[in-house]
Amino acid sequence: MAPAPFPVQPLHLSLRDLVPVPILVSLLDSKKILNLEIFLKQFKRPVQQIVADLQAGAGALYGAEKLLELCKMLPDAEEVRKLRAFQGPWSQLSDAETFSLLLVGVPSYDRRLELLLLQEEFFPQLNSLKCSIRILTEAARELLGCEELHVVLRLVLRAGNYMNTGGYAGHASGFRMTSLLRLADTKANKPGMDLLHFVAMEAERKDKSLLDFPSKLEHVGPASRLSHKKGPPKGAEEQAGPISPKGVSTLVGYFWHLSLAEKPLGSSQS
Repeated sequence: MAPAPFPVQPLHLSLRDLVPVPILVSLLDSKKILNLEIFLKQFKRPVQQIVADLQAGAGALYGAEKLLELCKMLPDAEEVRKLRAFQGPWSQLSDAETFSLLLVGVPSYDRRLELLLLQEEFFPQLNSLKCSIRILTEAARELLGCEELHVVLRLVLRAGNYMNTGGYAGHASGFRMTSLLRLADTKANKPGMDLLHFVAMEAERKDKSLLDFPSKLEHVGPASRLSHKKGPPKGAEEQAGPISPKGVSTLVGYFWHLSLAEKPLGSSQS
């Protein structure tokens, strides 16, 4: 018998070598899996229970902030297709993929989450809206009842008509409130002088008490800072005309500083 051309090494196999290595599948983006794993661990409850709570409408257990965060991590259309087509053993899935697979099995899961979020946000937003309405209502009452402001606005109109004499806008009976924001842009020949300064000096010359009108408009400033997530429809401002308190707020701030000045404008002019 001819000797072997090379020595035969004995095989040393352990039980671990005989166990098949599980094949991991990836139904979601790796970054989404990581973020979803971190998100789910904070609740310290099984993913099956979390999905059951969402299906039962128990959004109060998680709160609006967490529901909104979950809405941003929902699987996209391609991931939903992969999840629904999965037929393998669930032991191959991570907790994030198991949660997503259970979630897409809930009828209209995305609409359910939106409604749970709306339910949790409704009363806080309603209270905020009530507060905004109160501030806007008070600001409107102050604007309608402040005679000193009305006199100042008439001075602005007269100055504008004088400057536009001979033009199509020379006999205007009113102006848009946003035009108040452009008063400081109309410069005079004198350095540092603009139309806003001129109106202030005319108001002071007519009646110094006119400079105190900002003290009667305490809600106008807060009203000008109000904002909402959903604005008016596109084109609505051009149709109805901008009646924003922002321009009045700018004028209020300017005259407020004038009223606190140590040296009146009349003395500086002389």
